Amino acid sequence: MIIFHHIPRTGGIFIERQIRKIIKPHRRVQDIIYSNDKYERLSVGFFSGHCNFGRLNIQKNDFVFSFFRDPIDRLHSLYNHMSKNLLPNKRYSTWFSDVILFNLFSNDWRHFVDYYLSHNGIGILSDGRRICDEVSIGGYANYKIYDFVGITEKMTESLDILGKKLNIKLNNGQKINSCEYEKDDYREDELRKFLECENFYYNLACSNI
Repeated sequence: MIIFHHIPRTGGIFIERQIRKIIKPHRRVQDIIYSNDKYERLSVGFFSGHCNFGRLNIQKNDFVFSFFRDPIDRLHSLYNHMSKNLLPNKRYSTWFSDVILFNLFSNDWRHFVDYYLSHNGIGILSDGRRICDEVSIGGYANYKIYDFVGITEKMTESLDILGKKLNIKLNNGQKINSCEYEKDDYREDELRKFLECENFYYNLACSNI
């Protein structure tokens, strides 16, 4: 079975929609969190979605993959997606442990960064290292469990490798659910240090593409 652990703001919807057109049937990853029914699992070809990695019920023969993105760019995208797309329409997402954090600073990136750096951020690993959001917890800590990790900034190359592993044809193209924004490098060095765990695994994955 193929499992796509979709880390937010990495181009995952675009990737998911390509694969589910070819590999069927498709179900959301939440459907397997509590399922040990091997016959139910065998009847599904492709699972995908946002989920804390530690809750995935991964079996021996599963093919598990994900995509990583530069952590600063991903945090920018998370912030802008929440403030421009989700919060105005009250579409709160469960991948954040503190929606209020985004709500308080939805119109002020620099104020948000100041607060983010002076508190615990959003996602925190058990050993205290910080990442952007809840979904990533466990994903980075269990990096070696992934059978493949693609890179958002290297989408064409990543899709080519993934397609060969899955024996299907995948193409780069127009992204879905993207969020345009002007990047602000305010306190960027501090943010990168703050997100050093995510940055480490991002660079590690980049080296394999």
